[in-house]
Amino acid sequence: MTVGTSPIEIACEHVAAGQTVAIATVVDTWGSAPVPVGGQLVVLNETTFFGSVSGGCVENDVILLAMDVSQSG
Repeated sequence: MTVGTSPIEIACEHVAAGQTVAIATVVDTWGSAPVPVGGQLVVLNETTFFGSVSGGCVENDVILLAMDVSQSG
């Protein structure tokens, strides 16, 4: 992986390697959101993720939900 690689490119690399990934995308914001619409977070497992959807406590919730979705298919 190179610096500046997008979350989608990272996801594609891992899918090509046979790994399961989950991708979260910011679709709406309000107030002074730290990540704009279109921001993405790729979750490989509970400790490996790339990108951002909030930069705060919401990020942890999204990672946990992504793990649930990945495990349940």
